[in-house]
Amino acid sequence: MLFRLLTAFLVASPLTPLSATAASATPAEITWETCTDPVLAALGLDCAKVDVPLNHAAPDGATVRIALARKAATAPPEQRLGTLMINAGGPGQAGRTLAAALTVLMPADLAARYDIVGYDPRGTGASEPRMSCDPDRFAPVQPDTVPRSPADERAQIEVARGYAAACAAAHGDLLPYMRTADNADDLDALRRALGQDRVSYLGYGYGSYLGAVFASRHPGTVGRMVLDGVVRPSDVWYEHGLEHATAMNDRARDFFAWVARHDSAYALGGTPAKVERAYYAARDRVRAQPAGQVVGPREFDGAFLAAGYETTWWPMLATALSSFSRGDEQPLVDAYRFLALPDDNDYAVHSATQCADAPWPRDWNRWRHDARRLHQRSPFLGWTHVWYNAPCAFWPVKTRSADRISGRAVESALLVQPTEDAGAPWPGALEMHAKLPASRLLVERGGKSHAVSFLRGNACVDGHVAAYLADGTLPGSRPGPDAFCDTVPEPVPAAQADAGLAAKSAIPDVGTPLSPHLLGRIR
Repeated sequence: MLFRLLTAFLVASPLTPLSATAASATPAEITWETCTDPVLAALGLDCAKVDVPLNHAAPDGATVRIALARKAATAPPEQRLGTLMINAGGPGQAGRTLAAALTVLMPADLAARYDIVGYDPRGTGASEPRMSCDPDRFAPVQPDTVPRSPADERAQIEVARGYAAACAAAHGDLLPYMRTADNADDLDALRRALGQDRVSYLGYGYGSYLGAVFASRHPGTVGRMVLDGVVRPSDVWYEHGLEHATAMNDRARDFFAWVARHDSAYALGGTPAKVERAYYAARDRVRAQPAGQVVGPREFDGAFLAAGYETTWWPMLATALSSFSRGDEQPLVDAYRFLALPDDNDYAVHSATQCADAPWPRDWNRWRHDARRLHQRSPFLGWTHVWYNAPCAFWPVKTRSADRISGRAVESALLVQPTEDAGAPWPGALEMHAKLPASRLLVERGGKSHAVSFLRGNACVDGHVAAYLADGTLPGSRPGPDAFCDTVPEPVPAAQADAGLAAKSAIPDVGTPLSPHLLGRIR
């Protein structure tokens, strides 16, 4: 009954108007203007918006508007390589600022040869309409994600059900067209608007899956393609979430071990077990009394989620945990505000894409069974991940089978994968590599951060990626992974903590391109 009621909301909403202007098969030529965003403008990017069909199967119907940013090539015309499209992952991540960061993080001679184009996928960032289902969904302080009674669980179920209903009410016209296939067709429309027969592509995290779907749906339109932090194509998206949570627990234990090795700096215990106990004791404390009346257990989880994605933030988080254990709440509150402030636009697009992209269990008994098993073996964020995805159990749009990825459509690709990547566990890269026979797999041994290319200072990885994007050079083919790079050194407590605080104080200074506010949260 509820599903039918939610489906009834799937009508055009006055809160999120879509253009009624007909979209031609070929989008209009792009008019570039100086970006109004100060960070993009300071880095010399131009901005534009392109109308694409809401439903690519009905190109003369309503449209949505995609926001782009471009750093034009500066090399002599005979040295230019066309357009490099950037996708920041997610789904739900705006991509224009990541493209801006890459213009200064890539080798200068390579960046000069490409028009580097980032875009905010439909529904995100500056694209129109901008999705938001419930701006207060994650307003602190949220209830604990670990249910301690059937009543706790029922309350969280109703929150998830309510969020799905809110999305139907606010964006019923958009929800049926938020799948990966729709985003892939947007990429092709942007390619045509840019006047390119082919584009090259660099996609991180979810962007790896999107890139493979794009190339499969539009053969012959992708030149060089780099997929970094590779999603397992057969696991989208329910099983992927469980694998992701398990891997996050492993990275949390790596974080605890790192803190223990630096006990002289943090005084949380000289063994991983002691640090882990300190961590869960702190979580229990904020459950009883939120830090600064802002950080309860769910906000605590949100801050420390960053430890699973990037080693860069380990010193900042270790400092926050150490200070809180000594009675100083402010570093923990600062870490939450810096790393984990809620963004309903991100969450709305994430939900709209993944919930409709592939089948999800509709029986809550399945979710409960899997969540309890997950929490037993992976208590770090286990239940948090389940509730984050729980609206998919009640999503008002009918799901389809996952998109087909065709190896025949991909003429060449470089897959980049850290072995300890929790955002996209590395067996997924092996599977994608097998699906794409023309690809090569570059493995970062020991890498614990999600996504590497031009972001982590790994000269070996960056050299391989730059060579491929410059002239198509790929590692030689061999069974399994085709090439290896060692990971970068672990962070050093004092220097990295100071760097993290400097980044925090400098936002939106373009001199701190690795802040999450410029890069976004790559997923």
